[in-house]
Amino acid sequence: METFAWLVVRQPTMSETLISSALSSWMMARRVGSAKARNNTATRSSCCTSSFIDGGIIPGKFLLARITMWLYAYFRKRTPIPNQAMKVQAKQIQQDLQSGKRVALIDVRTPVEHEEMHIAGSRLMPLDKLDPATVKAAAGDAEACVLVCRSGKRAEQALEKLRAAGLENLVILEGGVTEWESAGLPLQRSTAKRLPLMRQVQLIIGVLALTGSILALTVDKNFAVIPAILGAGLTMAGSTGWCGLAILLSKMPWNKVECGGGNVKSCSV
Repeated sequence: METFAWLVVRQPTMSETLISSALSSWMMARRVGSAKARNNTATRSSCCTSSFIDGGIIPGKFLLARITMWLYAYFRKRTPIPNQAMKVQAKQIQQDLQSGKRVALIDVRTPVEHEEMHIAGSRLMPLDKLDPATVKAAAGDAEACVLVCRSGKRAEQALEKLRAAGLENLVILEGGVTEWESAGLPLQRSTAKRLPLMRQVQLIIGVLALTGSILALTVDKNFAVIPAILGAGLTMAGSTGWCGLAILLSKMPWNKVECGGGNVKSCSV
């Protein structure tokens, strides 16, 4: 029931689709039952109900919309929306930093991503090694603790972990470093000549997908499973923000980050 309430509150359009499917299934079951029973009275009742729903006295779309809106209003008052993350625009954070506000920037990406480019003053705390106590100490008396990643997905995961540990005043940089760069805001970049991590991921996936496709066309069609697996991996990476290949590549010797000055706190993921 709680899951259904959350769905209605957060996804009213999807809820309308589910309600429509449920009503359609119910009507189909009634029609099949009427046909098997060969009961003329039941058949007429089913037809009348079908006409009533599908476009007779009350159009089906109108009815579904009213049902969805009623459920939305009902559950919206009674169901709290869990873990609503406050997201802040890049330019707003930049203005806060320039105005002297106490803002702690926590970068939850991998060390190699952080070295390639990062916001000045951000502290590196990779998601897989994120320690709430360390984050709390780093934030100190800051007015807000801004979680930063590449696009925002990993920052949301970090937010859930830190909130579970009791930390407050947490916000997410909307769009991550990608949005920060698109806004034309300054970034500190590495001078080391290294192929960016995401380009390494794209190169490997591209080569494997091309090789698998060629082998499937020329040798054995079963090789088509290779690009299929790669496609599934990309789908998961895009939807969750977690990319296993990127994490694996970040552990390779050529992607190790040397410890030294600055805010880098670890040499590898």
